[in-house]
Amino acid sequence: MCHYKQAYLEAEKIVIYIREQAKQRQVKQQFKLKIKSIKHRINSGKDYAYIPYAKNKKYWED
Repeated sequence: MCHYKQAYLEAEKIVIYIREQAKQRQVKQQFKLKIKSIKHRINSGKDYAYIPYAKNKKYWED
């Protein structure tokens, strides 16, 4: 019975690790898409009143 519990705990660790990796990939992908969107807006030559994250600019400067 002890081996089953240990195997279950190991499997649970692996599942948690895989979920964390997937979440990190998703966050990174969303960030890249937002950056790509901002670059596209800047390079289009049109004037946009709203550029994402402009309101957070005060946090960029340390």
